[in-house]
Amino acid sequence: MVSSKSFSRFAVAFLFVILIIGLTFVKYWVTKFNSAFLITFPDKISTVIMGDSHAEACLNPAYIENSISLALSSEKAAFTYYKLRNVIEHNPQVHKVILAYSNHSLFVTGDSGAAEMMHRYHNIIDQDFYSQYFKYEGWNAIYYSTYLIDSCSLPFGLINDIYTYMKIRVASKPPYVLGGFQESNKSLIGNTKCLKSTVNRQYYNGSKPRNVSQLEVLYLNKIIRLCNDNKLKLYLINTPVHKDYYQTIPKRAIQVTNKLASLVVSENVTYIDKSNMNIPDDYWSDYDHLNGRGAVFFSQIIKEQINLSK
Repeated sequence: MVSSKSFSRFAVAFLFVILIIGLTFVKYWVTKFNSAFLITFPDKISTVIMGDSHAEACLNPAYIENSISLALSSEKAAFTYYKLRNVIEHNPQVHKVILAYSNHSLFVTGDSGAAEMMHRYHNIIDQDFYSQYFKYEGWNAIYYSTYLIDSCSLPFGLINDIYTYMKIRVASKPPYVLGGFQESNKSLIGNTKCLKSTVNRQYYNGSKPRNVSQLEVLYLNKIIRLCNDNKLKLYLINTPVHKDYYQTIPKRAIQVTNKLASLVVSENVTYIDKSNMNIPDDYWSDYDHLNGRGAVFFSQIIKEQINLSK
């Protein structure tokens, strides 16, 4: 005869298994919905601004005709590729892409901000991303655990996924991953500690210069092919940095950035290098981001450049 104590243990174990199965089903269903959200724009939107914080802060879509910004701080080319693929699939009216391509872009490693990156993007990437990541960047516990969680629909991170689901389904708001223009009017010019930390973070790993990230090169080329295949005009914009910052950039980084740009320039790909542009100090938020006034100034310049290249 089964004791009441044994029965209670069995009941608890059974309920636990049922709970895990239920949460796994919810995880699968919510993730599937979140990954299939449609990035749709009004018909008048024909130009999409993408990239990291350099595009997010320096390119104001209000001053670039029929444009919208999907730029997001620290975004890497791999994640931009998946966002752009979604945009192209659901917005046939889009025929121009403005992509921030800065001197630091190719030197950003895949482990930089891994937890935040997976928090943002795990819903929109596919298995090929993980294959390429592990091939070029090697082992990373956060990326690998996210790969297992999403592949097996394990109910970890479910609260965040439900929050994203509720924003899209109930509040009809786009997920945070879409990004957008962000105006900053702080002033850090003159703060040498800020300058040094920015340069060190972007170009050095401790005391050693960073190597080119082959993952970034791969996905930049995938973005270019995606635009070519869909007959989109792509503008690679090397956004301005403060003169004090520019002087501290390793010369090799500038050479590599310009060399790769020269190799991909074609009828459909234009490279606009404004990284060493002379801009007054009161137009800067910090050493590599313009403030609101600076963004208006620079966006109007890019608008003219794009119109001239038609």
